[in-house]
Amino acid sequence: LTLLEATAILRKRGLDAMLLATCALHPDPSSSAHEVEIRSAIRRLALDDSVRLVTDYLDPDTSVDILSTSDILVLAYEATSESSSAALRGVLPTGRPIVTSDLPIFEDVATVVEQLAAPINPLDLANLLEELWLDEGRRELLAARVHEFTVRTSWRQTARATRELYWDLISGRSDERPSTDE
Repeated sequence: LTLLEATAILRKRGLDAMLLATCALHPDPSSSAHEVEIRSAIRRLALDDSVRLVTDYLDPDTSVDILSTSDILVLAYEATSESSSAALRGVLPTGRPIVTSDLPIFEDVATVVEQLAAPINPLDLANLLEELWLDEGRRELLAARVHEFTVRTSWRQTARATRELYWDLISGRSDERPSTDE
């Protein structure tokens, strides 16, 4: 709802903002009820031609491909008891600039994304999105930070670091590590 309201604000300012949301419906009835609430807000805010909801389950690669077409990704979470965000992990490979709320689940990426205080105010979100939209250099810097973080925290890098740690422990020396090109 916050993202819808921010989109409406941007459109009222004359920006051709479009919202693409990939949000699969869950079998729990609360998911369908929330979809009704969202679709009602889309009509109320006159965003019918500006919002595309993809509510089908998508395999992760398809979802990443779709979201890669976006200029900026937004994860406007409210309070959660989750310890990390699978959604964030899923969108990092897009290499797109990301905006999140400042919740603990996003703490590890605080230096590579833009963050707003939770709960996010739609006007604050609209202002930040407009700033980012108008500043291509800032978007490119954020995208580069996201890409670097993704590479640095990849499974390949984690495996390499683990292998080096074991080599150090087994050999008792760190100067004769095996090649990391394998």
